[in-house]
Amino acid sequence: MKNINENDRYFYTSAKSCPFECSYCFATLPNFSDDLGSLQELHTEESIISGPRVIYPSCDSEIFLSNDLVRTLDRITKVEKQVVVSYSTKKRLSNKDLNMITEINEILNESSGFIKVGISITNINSIALYEKGCAGFEDRIENLLRLAESSIPTGVNIKPILPFISLDEYLRIVEHTIKYCDRFMLGDLYIDESTSFGKSVLSEYPGFITTKSIDWLNKDLKVKVYSEGEKKHKIQKSILSKGGKFFESDLSLINDIIKYGN
Repeated sequence: MKNINENDRYFYTSAKSCPFECSYCFATLPNFSDDLGSLQELHTEESIISGPRVIYPSCDSEIFLSNDLVRTLDRITKVEKQVVVSYSTKKRLSNKDLNMITEINEILNESSGFIKVGISITNINSIALYEKGCAGFEDRIENLLRLAESSIPTGVNIKPILPFISLDEYLRIVEHTIKYCDRFMLGDLYIDESTSFGKSVLSEYPGFITTKSIDWLNKDLKVKVYSEGEKKHKIQKSILSKGGKFFESDLSLINDIIKYGN
């Protein structure tokens, strides 16, 4: 299977609203969804899929897997090879979710593709405060265990790295998860300046704020970003010391799976 490049990605959104309330959610940013496609377009426009692709259902905040997606992927893989589906979630995966993930993986495997599931873990002790409605830490560990038992490619998303979560807490996340998954994606905090959460970060951590273009989504979308290099470096060092790998983008993690296998 060939590597996937930046132009091979397709992002689509859903009419469903996210049931979670993450304080740092970047899907609330102005113009975030302007360039996102839809499942209907993916199903009907033959030109969308051409060669290796990675398809992102919705955003990092929730999965929108559905029977419609299964039917669409079944159609696509009849004519195209090496299709990958990638999504991240903070929900507790039900048996129904896992059955659908397995079904999608089997469909994609038939054309040399796969589904990759990212389990997002940004903290251990403050989930109820910053990620209302999301699964608890132990449930997310359980997700990784069950996905590993089903041979589903996974990644642990320590994204965003939050300013008020201690380094020790992040190192504990690595320690608890690496036995089930050795690939980690680390990411900075995109700030929605219109929210009280965003305003608080901007005022309390001015020395760690830069402006960045979100090129993977919209070249015209520029946002304020919190990035603490020393903390990130120490998390990276911990991952490497335990035999894991870290990535700065989902695409690089996916290409590592393509190269080395699950």
